[in-house]
Amino acid sequence: WYWEFAGGNPASSTEQNPNVSYNTPGIYQVKLTVTNPDGSDTEIKNNYIHINSNPIAFAISPSSVCEGENIQLYGMVADADTYSWTGPNDFTSNQQSPIIINSQANHSGTYILTVSNSETTCYSTANTELIVNEKPNISANNTSPICEGEDIELSATGTGGTEYFWQGPYSFTSTEQNPVIQNAIISYSGEYTVKLTNTNTGCSTSASTYVSVNQNPLVSASASNNNCEDSNASLTATGFGGTNYSWSGPNSFYSEEQNPIIENLSIANNGYYTVSLTNTNTGCLGSAEILLSVNPKPNVNLGGNQSICEGETTTLFAGNGFSSYLWNNNSTGQYCNVSTEGTYSVTVTNTYGCAGSDAVYINLYDLPELNLPETLNACLNEVFTFELDSEFDYIEWSNGSNENVFQEVFETTGEHEISVFVMNEYCSNSESITVIVDICDNILDDDADYSINIYPNPTKDITNIIINNYWGQIDYSILDAQGKVIFVKQAHVQNEFIEELDLYNLKPGMYFIKITTKDYVKNLKLIKK
Repeated sequence: WYWEFAGGNPASSTEQNPNVSYNTPGIYQVKLTVTNPDGSDTEIKNNYIHINSNPIAFAISPSSVCEGENIQLYGMVADADTYSWTGPNDFTSNQQSPIIINSQANHSGTYILTVSNSETTCYSTANTELIVNEKPNISANNTSPICEGEDIELSATGTGGTEYFWQGPYSFTSTEQNPVIQNAIISYSGEYTVKLTNTNTGCSTSASTYVSVNQNPLVSASASNNNCEDSNASLTATGFGGTNYSWSGPNSFYSEEQNPIIENLSIANNGYYTVSLTNTNTGCLGSAEILLSVNPKPNVNLGGNQSICEGETTTLFAGNGFSSYLWNNNSTGQYCNVSTEGTYSVTVTNTYGCAGSDAVYINLYDLPELNLPETLNACLNEVFTFELDSEFDYIEWSNGSNENVFQEVFETTGEHEISVFVMNEYCSNSESITVIVDICDNILDDDADYSINIYPNPTKDITNIIINNYWGQIDYSILDAQGKVIFVKQAHVQNEFIEELDLYNLKPGMYFIKITTKDYVKNLKLIKK
């Protein structure tokens, strides 16, 4: 047997029943030559073998996918009407281009596509390789809830990846693993997503975390104006969104009142004060600052208490450089003249409008009391004696004597003035006496029509006033050496008058009996033993 297959494989065969294949579709001739001992015979058949085309098949897939992604298999075919896919993890499908949902690592491997033509029963196969890469693992967290102005700290914990990428509200992006957003505002609240990517496989995993930024309470502060030392100042807070107030400031000031009062201000209280308003639910607080100015108080000093004597005047001085002065006696100058006892105070103001005050007590001492008579009587060429009623620290008479008793002999009649200057512990005083000097005897002058006599004189207890040859009213009195009236009496005389005077209660010494008639005044010296 000898077969010849034009275009076949093999091209010839000596087998009785050979197998032959053709690589190219078409109609082929077959030639057979049979030989035996008797000879040979050849037969040629044209258009004898018909070779049909195999279906065209291409299996297409991505070379790699990430866990959880869908695998799209594509069958690109021609001249086929049946499809059969097989693959890892017992995968089968009769779809031309099937999809594997939510791929896992065990879906990695070779996928084979077999297609056939039901008329010709010809088939073709194709395969594709793919890898399912594991996705990175990641979790996200943050430090919220926070308050306005604080920092948002985002954190990502991941494995299987190298590149982090954050996205969030207000166009936030970051490639840091643990980014920090400073000075947060309300608009930063919301969901933040971080993606971790494996740069070798391109696989990524995302996680989210919610950030809450709480609003701070709103608060404003104000303070009283024109504050002076030693006065009280008020701080005022107006707020919204909080419940608890707290103030702090200079000189260790602290208060949890909304509107505190600072009492008895000093310069140390001058400065900025901060008020905080806290929301106890969120812990957030708002704050405000205000300047409290404390103006100095004027320092006025009147000095210590003073003492003056009756009739004297002292001048109080409140100092220079103040804007206004007001004394408690309504004087409005720097100086105040005072002459009466009491408390004197002044209030001054400075250019800040602050007031200061001081007070002193003026003690008024009485002058030493002399109580001298205006006039005294003395006898010519006799010793005139006058004794002060009180003792003094210092005495000086006009004749230079420093004794309590004044003595002098007047050698002329008429009025003579004597004076005395005295001092006690605080004050001094002086007074004068007019001494009327007469010729002293017990008988009226010779030219008088009547006579006046005192008898006995000197006397111990009793003396008599004897008047003769007088008609009319008389006044008679007894005066001591200082001119003090001891006794006064009137009488009506008709020719003769005798009056007994009892001197028992008088101290021994010199006295005067003053007798006044209608036309005459006579001072008669009387000595009591």
